[in-house]
Amino acid sequence: MEANLKVEKPRVRKSRPRTSFENDLTEKLQGLKKPLSSYNKDPNAFYSVRSIEGWVSNIYKLLTSMGYEDLSLELLNNNKKIREYVVKKYDKLNTRQALYNSVIMIYRPEFLLNKFSQDVLDLYILARNSIAIELKKKVQPNENQKEVLDKKTGITKEDITKLMELLKSQSVFEEDIIHRQKYMLYLILLIYSKYQFRNDIAVMRVIKESSYKKLEEEQISGNNFLVIGKKKMTFIRTDYKMKGVYGKLVDDITDKELKLALGLWLHDGLKIYEDPQKLDFTYLLSQDNGTPISRNNLSQILSRETKKYLGRPISTTLLTKIYDTTPSNLEVATTEDLNKIKKQATIRGHSVSVRLNHYTNPNN
Repeated sequence: MEANLKVEKPRVRKSRPRTSFENDLTEKLQGLKKPLSSYNKDPNAFYSVRSIEGWVSNIYKLLTSMGYEDLSLELLNNNKKIREYVVKKYDKLNTRQALYNSVIMIYRPEFLLNKFSQDVLDLYILARNSIAIELKKKVQPNENQKEVLDKKTGITKEDITKLMELLKSQSVFEEDIIHRQKYMLYLILLIYSKYQFRNDIAVMRVIKESSYKKLEEEQISGNNFLVIGKKKMTFIRTDYKMKGVYGKLVDDITDKELKLALGLWLHDGLKIYEDPQKLDFTYLLSQDNGTPISRNNLSQILSRETKKYLGRPISTTLLTKIYDTTPSNLEVATTEDLNKIKKQATIRGHSVSVRLNHYTNPNN
């Protein structure tokens, strides 16, 4: 039965109008091809609109926050001033890395013509790479991961289940969502207890099955969907880390609890949209004002909220390890064991070898 999506008082989503600077730059970047690599073997592959809009938004926010009013890409030539500002303004290394990456993707000779400087670009690249080194130092060794997975004092599946029960009890009353953010956290944890994706649901869109069937292949490519049919719901992903190797991934949702949770979310949790009767292509996860949740936002929400409730921050990677089904002794594994490993590897979007080397729970 198709989810009932009617609401009585939809709230209007408010957003800042895009400037001509942003629109012009977005249009230029849409012709930018991806470089050939082990992940991209298609010489005609282009960057997604979502990625481009993210870079443009970062550049706009950076330049305007520095006080510039008459915006142009030539301002990026003031690299020393910009790099010093980024260091002073932003404490988080991930934020600085994202800003530098946006500058690097946009600072191009075809846009700046004779104003382009390879030396300037190299300095931005150096700044970004230095942050990558600092981030690597911070995660090695990963003491939090050791603590979370500790056999005696760590976080277990039972702990996650209790947290989900608490969040559901605090966010639902008489089949209505009364606390949207808590319910969204419950839904996120419930999804990852069944499907150990990466951060792919952060950019996942909701679409009716009838509408999905009308899409061209190029409209499907580069997007992740929750497809809503009359009798079933399905996760379909073409935007994930190893998409160049494994292609489109399709997971039919068979778990009753998850289907009911998603049904309530579609009916009550997405009231924030301008017209909730037309959910096609709206984001599955979003802030209360309708702003989509990025992959980085999802990591931050999980980390912040699980630390609040469980005492330690949990990531999608840690959830993958907590819900790992790999037996402790692979030498005597059964066919059923192997099929479970294969299924979890496929859901995550990697090989069995990668799963065994990087995503197993050492305490199984």
